[in-house]
Amino acid sequence: MTKTRYSSLWRWICARILALAIGSVIVIATCMWLRYAVQNYWNIGRMPASVRQEFLALSQNPQANPARFHQIVDTWWGLSYSTPSIASADWVTVALLVLVMIPFIVVMGLRYARPLALQFSRLRDAAKDVAEGQFGRQAELIRNAPAEMVSFASDFNTMTGKLARYEKELRTSHVAMAHELRSPLTAAIGRLQGMLDGVFDASPEQLAMVMKQLQ
Repeated sequence: MTKTRYSSLWRWICARILALAIGSVIVIATCMWLRYAVQNYWNIGRMPASVRQEFLALSQNPQANPARFHQIVDTWWGLSYSTPSIASADWVTVALLVLVMIPFIVVMGLRYARPLALQFSRLRDAAKDVAEGQFGRQAELIRNAPAEMVSFASDFNTMTGKLARYEKELRTSHVAMAHELRSPLTAAIGRLQGMLDGVFDASPEQLAMVMKQLQ
């Protein structure tokens, strides 16, 4: 049987925060790269062969003919392609990607936090049952929960197990004590009833025997 390994609470939280942050940056960067890659592939593919060869040559060394290089870019990509404005297509794309990523980050954050929340919930339910007298109640150990929470739940289960065992031993001792008390008391009551019924004489000897049974 494979033993489940749990991360510490600090590592558990840091790993999920870093995963969300790095994952979001990678997704946004990849989408931006795809935007330019697809656009470049499309525009270069539509160029005449002569213009394409000229553009590819100038792309390696734009300083050879900057005017011609910008002319080709403005013709096939548009004047807004190189406009340094906050309303340019690049910033609009980034804003759209951020808006798309926000729900994704929220959903993934809630999903990552679910094991921690579930472990707290199971502990709360178990503690409530123990408070109501169910000393044998065990809290479920949630997979992928932080190590501290799993250790806490495990210690809680050990405690409730001991409480259940102590309760059982206490009930057993109570039954034994009741039996020990009941046996002489029953005999004394029987002898007293015999005196009332005239079976035994109410002599000092009989009363002494009753007292001896009660002691």
